[in-house]
Amino acid sequence: MGRPLSLIPFDALIYCTTTGDRSNQSLWMREIQPKLIGDAELNIITMQLEEFLKTDDVPKTRKAVKRIVKNLFGIEDKLKNPISYDRALLFRG
Repeated sequence: MGRPLSLIPFDALIYCTTTGDRSNQSLWMREIQPKLIGDAELNIITMQLEEFLKTDDVPKTRKAVKRIVKNLFGIEDKLKNPISYDRALLFRG
């Protein structure tokens, strides 16, 4: 799988986890406001993102993972390492 195609799922997760202001998204995305359906297992999603980072640990992927985790948990990321941030969220009370 080439890099451009490997980033499509990240864009989809970003769109489906964004809440609030969507002014930086297309008009269509602002109108339909996609969301994850069912009972999304946030910890499982986060662990899978961490696994993906082990094979594709580049700045664009790290940035996407940080944004998705921030969107899922509603916490501003202040850490530089998304995996450490990820772990901190998993053990958060």
